[in-house]
Amino acid sequence: MSKEYLMNKVKDIIILTDNNGNILDINKQALNIGKYKKEQLVNSKVKYLFSKDFKEPSKVKKKDNANHSDKKDNICFITMEGEIIPVEIDISPIKNSFDESLGNVIVAQDMRIVKMLQQEALENKRSRDRLYYLSYHDSLTGLYNRGYFEDYMVNFDREKYPLCGFIICDMDNLKLVNDTLGHQEGDEIIIQCAKAINESIISEGIVARIGGDEFAVLIQCVDREEFDSNYYNIKTSIDKYNEGMPKIPISMSIGTACDDRNFLPIDLFKEADDNMYRNKLKQSYETKKVMVNSIKRALISRDYVDGGHVDRIKFICEEMGKQMNLSRQQIKNLRLLSKYHDIGKVGVPESILYKPDKLSYNELVEVRRHCEIGYRISKTTPKLQVISELILKHHERWDGNGYPLGLKREEIPIECRIMAVADAYDVMTSGRPYKVAKSHEEALKEILDESGKQFDPSVVDVFKNIFCEKLFIEKEHSIICS
Repeated sequence: MSKEYLMNKVKDIIILTDNNGNILDINKQALNIGKYKKEQLVNSKVKYLFSKDFKEPSKVKKKDNANHSDKKDNICFITMEGEIIPVEIDISPIKNSFDESLGNVIVAQDMRIVKMLQQEALENKRSRDRLYYLSYHDSLTGLYNRGYFEDYMVNFDREKYPLCGFIICDMDNLKLVNDTLGHQEGDEIIIQCAKAINESIISEGIVARIGGDEFAVLIQCVDREEFDSNYYNIKTSIDKYNEGMPKIPISMSIGTACDDRNFLPIDLFKEADDNMYRNKLKQSYETKKVMVNSIKRALISRDYVDGGHVDRIKFICEEMGKQMNLSRQQIKNLRLLSKYHDIGKVGVPESILYKPDKLSYNELVEVRRHCEIGYRISKTTPKLQVISELILKHHERWDGNGYPLGLKREEIPIECRIMAVADAYDVMTSGRPYKVAKSHEEALKEILDESGKQFDPSVVDVFKNIFCEKLFIEKEHSIICS
């Protein structure tokens, strides 16, 4: 019972043989792996269970040491169905108290299980290493994280260097980038910022990402000149990146503080952080202006309907605004709206903007987001704040079936109702990647057909009257009347 219990508790293949290599007993694991029945194997030759590299126990050369053990690699266990299973063999003699050989015990370890366990151990080690790494590092940039930075700030050696300093860098308008171009573009800018800062530091210290758009550098240096070199290196690196005319340039507000070892690091950190926020307030207007101009450039480079589209609808809107006795401010708003109404398209994937076929339902939903994206851009830009509501509502319909708010009739600003007619006319006569351009007469007929549905009837009447009196033509990229 003891022998049976032990043999069947072990997960390896165990076979007992006599001195002639005949099987005396075999454990359940071997039977299960090989899909044999015990009666099939008892008294048969053990060599038939293994590949030709297997050496029978009866032919194992005897050694002087009475309790020797032979290990064999590159041997396979053969199942009832002919499957080949790699095993490692260990053969040990069984002797009685008179040192007489009674047979052998063969232990075969399934190498598949060994490899699986080894792989699991390796994966576990990798997971532990990864968790350890992430406990101190930012997963996106590879820089140290806030937790590690704070520990380092408290515990670093103050006596090693005469000066300690901080450089705090906060990215400008990251939320605007995320809201317009998407988080993938935002992440790419974060990565480029991290790279620029990290490669600029020439002194001993650490660089960490301590917030979504904020980086901190702790520097231990010899003198103020060395500290300043790190600061100017960062500025130079950012300028060099922006000179390459990326789609969205890097804009950062930077604050610094540096002093001798008599100052607590936490006090210097707070001073640098305060200086950074002062700089951010000073340059807020300029950074937003640069960002909007960059988004505008991105829009021009991507917008498949540009080619004079803005100039043409601007002219049409102005003419209609004058005929409808709009105020000077309303006409000024129409000019701005003509120029920036589609600024939110920078947030629409190029694969959709340039798609030559008709858009699917999901793609239409994606395109329609441009009104809300444009609204968010304009709300953060002083120059465009006055038309932010118009950008949001310029695709509403007279009958209430427009987007994104489903406004109807006079709920829609008059500027948007005028824009709707002017934009539709120019789009129809200019064409789309999946639509052939219509003639003047075809476009006018479609606008008249949509009067009271898509368009305000009074606006359509004004458009019709102007259209019949004047011929719109394009010449040398500007619209004139003749």
